[in-house]
Amino acid sequence: MNNHYFNLYSNCIPIAGRNRAIIYDLQFHRYKIIPKLLYSILLKQGVIVSEIKKCYQYKYDKGIDSYFNKLVDEEFGFYTDGSDVFPKIDFGWEYPALITNAVIDIDIASKFDYQFIFNELQACNCDTIQLRFYFAPALNQLNKILQLLDDSKIKGIEICVPFSRDFSESKILALTEEHKRLRKILFHNWQSNETFIIKDVVLYFVTKKIDYIKDCGYISYTNFYPSMKLFTEALHYNTCLNKKVSINTKGDIMNCPSLNKSFGNIKSCSIVDIIKTQEFQRLWSLSKDKITTCKQCEYRYMCSDCRAFRESKSLYSKPSKCQYNP
Repeated sequence: MNNHYFNLYSNCIPIAGRNRAIIYDLQFHRYKIIPKLLYSILLKQGVIVSEIKKCYQYKYDKGIDSYFNKLVDEEFGFYTDGSDVFPKIDFGWEYPALITNAVIDIDIASKFDYQFIFNELQACNCDTIQLRFYFAPALNQLNKILQLLDDSKIKGIEICVPFSRDFSESKILALTEEHKRLRKILFHNWQSNETFIIKDVVLYFVTKKIDYIKDCGYISYTNFYPSMKLFTEALHYNTCLNKKVSINTKGDIMNCPSLNKSFGNIKSCSIVDIIKTQEFQRLWSLSKDKITTCKQCEYRYMCSDCRAFRESKSLYSKPSKCQYNP
């Protein structure tokens, strides 16, 4: 194959870290860790294999052949007679909405006008709403809230609730059957040996009691998910805060409840008006390439980014709940 070109598929993107690199497969949501030397070789696009070997004075001929063949076998790349007929992907990021997702925290004392909140979020073309309860609501109370969204433009609803004996399989099934926008339910402080499965709804049963504020911001390999949407957003924006709004239990409008900065209250302010301000959007463009340590990490475009819990007071410091040092 010395007289051929080697190309990665357009959806397979090599990204360098400080000590090693990764190939992101944005179509099949997988990744492959590679040496930095192979990363530099893969950047030599438009050069036949024999010329690549010549660049390295033929010191790595066997290694180049071995890696290229392995990447072909694993469907990350291919050999071709020409390299100028495969256009690059446009990695710009746009989303046709002011907000993509909203988090609403609810405790026993929260007295919200849910219809007003949902109308405001619809005006932002919000896609998904997450309701986080600090108490176990009665199912009829939960049903009344969800009914307000049945004819809305909101596409997805997620719920986080602590354990209750009222959450039986038959009752939750009835709830999900009535409200088709319900995508995910997380039950925490789960005090039963019984769990269940409901079609088309993601269910989590966590025995630990979750503190929504303090238990936020953990970075884990298990959550890494290379995708076109996340990759392109991460290139330009903060993947946690961009186009997100939160409302805490008191009705304060925030970027994130864990950041503890309020921009106004739903009792006296328009959510839409606040979101449109430069001050509210200030953190949206704080991408991983601007964060100390993160900008040298090979995982940076498949990872979330917490700005609430940081290693130092600097807004650009590494998330404190990330244990990886690139």
